[in-house]
Amino acid sequence: MAFEVPGGKAERYEWVRQVLARFLYPTLSRRDKVTGYSREQVFRLIRQYGKTGRLGLRPRSQGQKVLRRYTSVEIRLLATMYERHNTPNNLAVKKLCEQACYVFGQQEYQRLATISVFHLYDLRRSTGYRRQRATLDKMFN
Repeated sequence: MAFEVPGGKAERYEWVRQVLARFLYPTLSRRDKVTGYSREQVFRLIRQYGKTGRLGLRPRSQGQKVLRRYTSVEIRLLATMYERHNTPNNLAVKKLCEQACYVFGQQEYQRLATISVFHLYDLRRSTGYRRQRATLDKMFN
């Protein structure tokens, strides 16, 4: 979609002036003038409006819910593992979970044995993990 203002340069400038005046642009604060969108996003919104005549978020699918891969049980096991080993680095914890599962046969660590080191960072930032660690810290202090 392209915007075209008929006429020459003078008419176009007059049209822009009228639009700015209509929205009281000179009186807006800088915060109110900036949309927070990138130039590309603004163009996508304009294109969306041209195609559909509407702007807005697409309705979210009410289909399948995203399943949590790691449950509160695994998060509790993970927090206990970090506590037991004095919070080692994530690679060490991954190896400890693998060892617990494959060497010592503790099946509760089976899912944690396959976790990526980077996903451990995400789990450690989760609310459930932080709550569990706070509880463990209170117990041991």
